[in-house]
Amino acid sequence: MKGNSGRPVPIIADGVEYSSVGQAATTLGVSNSAVLYRMSSPNFPTFHRKGEVKPTESPSGRGSKAVIVDGVEYSSISQAATALRLSNTVVRQRADDPKNQTYQWKEPQSAVSPTVQKAAESLRRQPKTFEERQIAKPLIEPKPWPFDGGTRRAQVLNPNFDPPRLIRKMGWARCMTCRRYHFSEDVARVRICYHCGGNGGDKLHDG
Repeated sequence: MKGNSGRPVPIIADGVEYSSVGQAATTLGVSNSAVLYRMSSPNFPTFHRKGEVKPTESPSGRGSKAVIVDGVEYSSISQAATALRLSNTVVRQRADDPKNQTYQWKEPQSAVSPTVQKAAESLRRQPKTFEERQIAKPLIEPKPWPFDGGTRRAQVLNPNFDPPRLIRKMGWARCMTCRRYHFSEDVARVRICYHCGGNGGDKLHDG
């Protein structure tokens, strides 16, 4: 995106300034058109040109209605979306869903006491868990260990399933080419060491 002078216009994406749409797209791993769409859409209040203020009122008229998420009150959908790094649409859909007890519209009531507001602010600053942030947990993967003659096979598990799902097994294995031991991240698929042109380990042991 370029201004009247022909120079790229800095943009703000999720609170980070980028010199151009192209730089933001490359850093965020999305296309230029995706960044442009988010800048023009009211559902992405954290994407805009530098110095621009997006309207917080949504077409449905609920943009300024207070919403409570995980016991924390936000004055509007936009504020909740910005704090939780979600789109306005996602926040609205979850608040409208009667089965979702985590997201609720705030009903008109008496003023909240300063003590409650202080507690809410404290909760808002607390680090979010993987479940609360709704992002994937990292794989459970042990670190490589010293040569053991190829006797141990350690499991790599995906904890995003219940129970955790087995992804692969790792351990010391013989290279199919040079027959020396190398540490393989996947003993079933990575069976040739690095020195023989494979994806296996570069530290070899004669066994």
